[in-house]
Amino acid sequence: MTVKFERNDIVNEELKEFSGKIEDYQNRKISADDFKHRRLLQGIYGQRQPALFMVRVKIPGGNVDAEMIEGIALAVEKYGKDVIHITTRQDVQLYYVKYQNLIPFLELLADHGLTTREASGATMRNIVTSPFAGYLRTQIFDVRPAMETFARFFMRNPETQHLPRKFKLSFSDNEEDYAVSGMHDMGFIAKIADGKPGFKVVIGGSLGSVPLTARVFKEFIPIEEALITTYGLLRAFNKHGDRSKRSEARLKFQLDKIGFEKFVSYVQDEIENLKKENFVFPEVKAKFHSNVDFNFSNPFDISKEPDLFNWYKHNVFATPRKNEYMAMVRVPLGDLSVATARALVKQHNQWHTPTDGDYITLADSQNLVLKGLVVKEEDKRKFFTEVYNFLKQHKLHGPGHRNLSDVVACLGSATCSAGITHSPGLGKELTNKFQDVWLNDERFKDSLIHISGCANSCARHHLATLGFSGRSETEFSENQQAPAYNIYFGGAALKNGNIKIARKTSGKILAKRVPQFIERVMEQFKKNANSGENFQGYLERISDDEMNSIVEEFSLKNRPAMPEEELEFDWGKDTPYVMEYGEGECS
Repeated sequence: MTVKFERNDIVNEELKEFSGKIEDYQNRKISADDFKHRRLLQGIYGQRQPALFMVRVKIPGGNVDAEMIEGIALAVEKYGKDVIHITTRQDVQLYYVKYQNLIPFLELLADHGLTTREASGATMRNIVTSPFAGYLRTQIFDVRPAMETFARFFMRNPETQHLPRKFKLSFSDNEEDYAVSGMHDMGFIAKIADGKPGFKVVIGGSLGSVPLTARVFKEFIPIEEALITTYGLLRAFNKHGDRSKRSEARLKFQLDKIGFEKFVSYVQDEIENLKKENFVFPEVKAKFHSNVDFNFSNPFDISKEPDLFNWYKHNVFATPRKNEYMAMVRVPLGDLSVATARALVKQHNQWHTPTDGDYITLADSQNLVLKGLVVKEEDKRKFFTEVYNFLKQHKLHGPGHRNLSDVVACLGSATCSAGITHSPGLGKELTNKFQDVWLNDERFKDSLIHISGCANSCARHHLATLGFSGRSETEFSENQQAPAYNIYFGGAALKNGNIKIARKTSGKILAKRVPQFIERVMEQFKKNANSGENFQGYLERISDDEMNSIVEEFSLKNRPAMPEEELEFDWGKDTPYVMEYGEGECS
């Protein structure tokens, strides 16, 4: 269900007011801090490049249609730079927008049902769902109606405009928990109790520089209590949250400061107050789908068409409706060009059969899912050959997702003021290097590599089999720094509101040595793995000392720099590294 925000009088007034703020700032009538607060509320971040901005588009559940994609493409084409970046929160980020183009940019988006409102700042951020929501044969119920109700209710809601810190919320449609509830401030997992739909609720999760796992708020609440519970929690957070120190204002920290049980009692008090006030909430609904049996077997022969066979096996999924499929499209590092986005829409218009309201869904793995692929049994082979060949033409045909070659990376120092390393450069190198490893050895199938350009975990490096966060090596030589990474291992998104936070090694690794380091870890795994153990499981049980010793092998002390290594260069860069760390705006 695509959530479109029409351009109405409220939006027009908001854009007019923001235009005035831009003018006031340029005429020095308001301070840089005042302007920063206002633009962040509008989803606009400063870039590393002076006087240029990144615009984050808020897309609830990641669901977009052809009109919305065209709006994004037009805005980028006219006022930005040719990259549409899919984030790990199902948003898109658009870059290199000038001051004078911010309002035209936002107006163009608004004309296509898109908004940037509250895509950043101390607000309720974009609501995440499973990228398969409404289309899974194993779903408890369809959580998209709940997601849409929440997204519309909390947009511009007075209770969410000045929270102590940002607030992230998710909906998962079964215990597989594809929306990763455990890393959210508040996560809802679909459940049925006594024949009634509802949710398990977890609160207080977050990654960032101090990652913490969410705790169980309630094992079950009826669906009709979901909104009042959330509103009560936000009121409690607003009233009792400590705003004195921004770095400790997230809900996860407040639960420890206040005490978990005491905070829960505050929430319950607020729920009772809302009932006494006769506060009116919109109805939150569950939507149920019955699975229809049909033959969704693989139409390709692995001995004759291995590429097609593997792509279909790992990327194509049956939906509850007869002869309907969805296809996961691997978008390398989450970056689409305008031309590719438009070509995909043009082609998908021919493939897509409107069945349940979704067109394309952006996945938190930085990929996208094509919805509404209805094809008769006798046409499957021809149809999916056409889909695959088109994707291959545009280099979107990678097999599977959430695997070793499906590397997740933020843009790092390419655009972000807080970025220390050029994470996309390393991401591209690792994607190419490990493209087929997992296909040739099933033990690597579910292993993940995530790369963040700094400690903020925008790429979720804490939840990866191997995670990397950017830093600099200041002792490389007397006059030259080098790009490097902190290393995390054994992290994972688990089921039913749980996550496993990766452990951090004591040493760091120079950026140019990361591929060799990963190969060395893989060798160690092949040598020491238990029978039936996969790479993920091995890194969950390997000791800190074992991992630290491998890292130490690559230190400058044990392996002095060789000229051919070019350690002073970052991946994808042709000039020596200079660490330029600025103030980040990851509010």
